Amino acid sequence: MGRSPSNKGLSKNNFNGSALSTGRNPGGMVAGLTAGTTYGTGKDIKEQVAVTGGLPNVGNLPTVPTPEQQVRRPMPQIDTFAGTQIEAEPVSAGLPFGEGAGPEPGTSYEMNQFIFNSWIESGDDSLLQYLI
Repeated sequence: MGRSPSNKGLSKNNFNGSALSTGRNPGGMVAGLTAGTTYGTGKDIKEQVAVTGGLPNVGNLPTVPTPEQQVRRPMPQIDTFAGTQIEAEPVSAGLPFGEGAGPEPGTSYEMNQFIFNSWIESGDDSLLQYLI
Protein backbone atom coordinates (compact mmCIF):
# COMPACT_ATOMS: atom_id res chain seq x y z
CA MET A 1 0.00 0.00 0.00
CA GLY A 2 1.51 3.34 -1.03
CA ARG A 3 1.47 6.66 0.72
CA SER A 4 -1.20 9.20 0.02
CA PRO A 5 -0.14 12.52 -1.57
CA SER A 6 -0.63 14.29 1.79
CA ASN A 7 1.69 11.83 3.58
CA LYS A 8 4.91 11.94 1.57
CA GLY A 9 7.31 11.56 4.48
CA LEU A 10 10.31 13.75 5.12
CA SER A 11 13.47 14.18 3.11
CA LYS A 12 15.95 17.01 2.50
CA ASN A 13 13.84 18.26 -0.38
CA ASN A 14 10.41 17.57 1.06
CA PHE A 15 9.59 18.73 4.54
CA ASN A 16 6.52 19.67 6.53
CA GLY A 17 7.59 23.23 7.13
CA SER A 18 9.30 22.69 10.45
CA ALA A 19 12.96 23.64 10.38
CA LEU A 20 13.56 21.41 13.39
CA SER A 21 12.21 18.33 11.60
CA THR A 22 14.69 18.59 8.73
CA GLY A 23 17.76 20.07 10.39
CA ARG A 24 17.38 23.18 8.24
CA ASN A 25 17.10 26.68 9.56
CA PRO A 26 15.33 28.59 6.79
CA GLY A 27 14.12 31.42 9.04
CA GLY A 28 17.57 32.22 10.42
CA MET A 29 16.33 31.56 13.95
CA VAL A 30 18.22 29.64 16.57
CA ALA A 31 16.76 26.20 17.12
CA GLY A 32 15.12 26.12 20.54
CA LEU A 33 15.07 29.93 20.85
CA THR A 34 11.47 29.89 21.98
CA ALA A 35 11.44 26.45 23.60
CA GLY A 36 9.35 26.35 26.74
CA THR A 37 7.32 29.45 25.89
CA THR A 38 3.70 29.77 24.89
CA TYR A 39 2.81 30.27 21.26
CA GLY A 40 2.14 34.00 21.70
CA THR A 41 5.37 34.63 23.61
CA GLY A 42 7.43 32.62 21.13
CA LYS A 43 5.83 34.51 18.26
CA ASP A 44 6.65 37.84 19.96
CA ILE A 45 10.29 36.81 20.43
CA LYS A 46 10.61 35.75 16.80
CA GLU A 47 9.05 39.04 15.61
CA GLN A 48 11.45 41.06 17.77
CA VAL A 49 14.43 39.16 16.36
CA ALA A 50 13.15 39.65 12.80
CA VAL A 51 12.63 43.42 13.32
CA THR A 52 16.21 43.89 14.55
CA GLY A 53 17.66 42.19 11.52
CA GLY A 54 18.19 38.76 13.01
CA LEU A 55 20.56 37.45 15.60
CA PRO A 56 24.23 38.50 15.47
CA ASN A 57 26.89 36.22 14.03
CA VAL A 58 28.69 34.78 17.04
CA GLY A 59 30.98 32.52 15.05
CA ASN A 60 33.88 34.97 15.26
CA LEU A 61 33.76 35.51 19.04
CA PRO A 62 36.68 34.22 21.09
CA THR A 63 36.10 30.98 22.93
CA VAL A 64 36.92 30.20 26.52
CA PRO A 65 40.26 28.39 26.64
CA THR A 66 40.19 24.82 27.83
CA PRO A 67 42.32 23.90 30.86
CA GLU A 68 44.92 22.44 28.48
CA GLN A 69 45.15 25.77 26.61
CA GLN A 70 45.48 27.95 29.70
CA VAL A 71 48.91 29.22 30.64
CA ARG A 72 50.07 27.60 33.86
CA ARG A 73 51.93 29.88 36.23
CA PRO A 74 54.34 28.22 38.61
CA MET A 75 53.33 28.31 42.25
CA PRO A 76 55.79 30.28 44.39
CA GLN A 77 57.76 28.00 46.67
CA ILE A 78 57.40 29.43 50.16
CA ASP A 79 58.90 27.79 53.20
CA THR A 80 56.26 28.46 55.82
CA PHE A 81 58.52 27.32 58.66
CA ALA A 82 61.51 29.45 57.67
CA GLY A 83 62.84 32.25 59.83
CA THR A 84 61.57 35.80 59.51
CA GLN A 85 62.78 38.00 56.68
CA ILE A 86 62.50 41.12 58.85
CA GLU A 87 65.07 40.48 61.54
CA ALA A 88 64.57 43.73 63.49
CA GLU A 89 60.79 43.35 63.87
CA PRO A 90 59.62 41.52 66.99
CA VAL A 91 57.08 38.73 66.60
CA SER A 92 54.61 40.71 68.71
CA ALA A 93 54.54 43.69 66.31
CA GLY A 94 50.97 44.71 65.56
CA LEU A 95 49.58 43.03 68.68
CA PRO A 96 48.22 44.92 71.69
CA PHE A 97 50.97 43.51 73.92
CA GLY A 98 54.73 42.99 73.79
CA GLU A 99 57.41 44.89 71.94
CA GLY A 100 56.95 46.73 68.67
CA ALA A 101 54.26 48.99 67.34
CA GLY A 102 50.78 48.17 68.57
CA PRO A 103 47.69 47.90 66.45
CA GLU A 104 46.54 50.99 64.64
CA PRO A 105 43.11 52.14 65.77
CA GLY A 106 40.39 51.78 63.18
CA THR A 107 38.22 54.65 62.08
CA SER A 108 35.10 54.95 64.16
CA TYR A 109 32.19 55.74 61.88
CA GLU A 110 28.61 56.20 62.94
CA MET A 111 26.23 54.05 60.89
CA ASN A 112 23.56 56.77 60.61
CA GLN A 113 26.14 59.20 59.21
CA PHE A 114 27.28 56.58 56.68
CA ILE A 115 23.71 55.89 55.53
CA PHE A 116 22.95 59.62 55.32
CA ASN A 117 26.09 60.30 53.24
CA SER A 118 25.26 57.35 50.97
CA TRP A 119 21.76 58.77 50.47
CA ILE A 120 23.16 62.21 49.63
CA GLU A 121 25.57 60.77 47.04
CA SER A 122 23.22 58.25 45.45
CA GLY A 123 19.82 59.92 45.83
CA ASP A 124 18.34 56.49 46.58
CA ASP A 125 15.40 57.14 48.91
CA SER A 126 15.22 53.50 49.95
CA LEU A 127 18.27 54.13 52.18
CA LEU A 128 16.22 56.42 54.42
CA GLN A 129 14.36 53.47 55.94
CA TYR A 130 17.60 52.40 57.64
CA LEU A 131 18.09 55.67 59.51
CA ILE A 132 17.31 55.37 63.20
